[in-house]
Order: sequence, then C-alpha cells, then structure tokens
Amino acid sequence: MRGKWRARTGSIGGVIGILLAAMIINSILSSINYRAGTREKREVYKDVIESAIAATRPNMNIRLNSNTSSLLGIKYYGDMVKQVGDERVGGYEYNDAARLAKNDRLE
Repeated sequence: MRGKWRARTGSIGGVIGILLAAMIINSILSSINYRAGTREKREVYKDVIESAIAATRPNMNIRLNSNTSSLLGIKYYGDMVKQVGDERVGGYEYNDAARLAKNDRLE
C-alpha cells in the first residue's frame, strides 16, 4: 500500500509542478507580448479605453493603470472623476480584464 500512495503523491506533485512552471512561463510571455512593438500594446489599449469613455461619458476623466496576468491577459483599473462645474466628483472605479485572442484582438 505504501508504494502505491507514494507513487500517486509523486505523480500529483509532478503535475502541480508542471502547471506552476507553465503559469510562470505564460506570465513572462504575456509581459513580453504587451511590451513588444514601437509603442507598447498596453499603452495603445489604454488610449482606446480612455477615448471610448471620453466619447460616451462627457465630463468624465479616467486615469488607468494596467497589470499583465497569466493566459495572455491584461487588467486595467483606475479611478474616474466627473467634472461638474468647477467641482470634481470622484468615487467611481473602473475595472476591466481583457485576454488577447487571435490576430492581436482583445476579447
């Protein structure tokens, strides 16, 4: 019995190790992918999101930050501030996650 359980735990440990290594490699590749090109892809996507919010929500300003995640994903987050007369009203949050699909399109 002991040999059977030792083999099972060894197999499980190997599978978990392979999955962790794959996640680390994938996060490194994601980081490289979003920093590639003459202008970083994440900066381009950030500009697109900010422009879309500016076009659809007048008097709304947003400052975005981004983090790459595993599985070719990227997360955008930030605070939105609305301009009402001379006053700025805050308290709005923006959170979005995107994943890179074929042909560099975001889903």
